[in-house]
Order: sequence, then C-alpha cells, then structure tokens
Amino acid sequence: RDMNKDSLFMNKLNNADLPDIPVYNLIGTGCDMEGKDGDGIVLKDNAVLDGANNYYINGTCGQVSFLHTEILNIEKYPNVYNRIKEILKGNETFKANETNVS
Repeated sequence: RDMNKDSLFMNKLNNADLPDIPVYNLIGTGCDMEGKDGDGIVLKDNAVLDGANNYYINGTCGQVSFLHTEILNIEKYPNVYNRIKEILKGNETFKANETNVS
C-alpha cells in the first residue's frame, strides 16, 4: 500500500526536495501496459522525476518477465551497464531526457 501513487509515503517522497547532487533516473519503456508505455510495472509517465536526469531505457516485456526486473541484466541490456559506468565516471556524452538505450 505504501507504494500506491496516492499513499502518504509516495506523496512525501514526491514532494521532497532533491539533494544538491546530480540525480539520475533510468525509466523503462517498450512494454504495453493497457495501451500506455512503461516497464511492465511502472508507467513511463509516472516514473519521470522532475529535476533529475531522466533516461529512457527501451526494452521488452514477456509473459512472465518485465523490463522493470530485467533492466539490470547485463547480458540482456549491456548498454544500461555502460550508461551507468559513464554516469559514475562523469563522462556523459549523451543528452538526458532524450536518450533510449536498448
């Protein structure tokens, strides 16, 4: 219940100030969620974090697997791992909010 978008926890989390450090948010896309795009668990539109560097990760969902849980599978999505390494090194050569990694 705490993870429901209208819960007290989520409202406090969503209304809190971001820290004074860069914040990066990987958002899964490519899974049909009743006509809307998402990662199989979270809708793309609900995952965007204002003030953060939001990166869209294009993937797929299967009958029993979701991009939400598979996104860090290096064998399936090696570019996600590379993106995280680039961010940690501070060598971002890509533009936030417009990038798809597959």
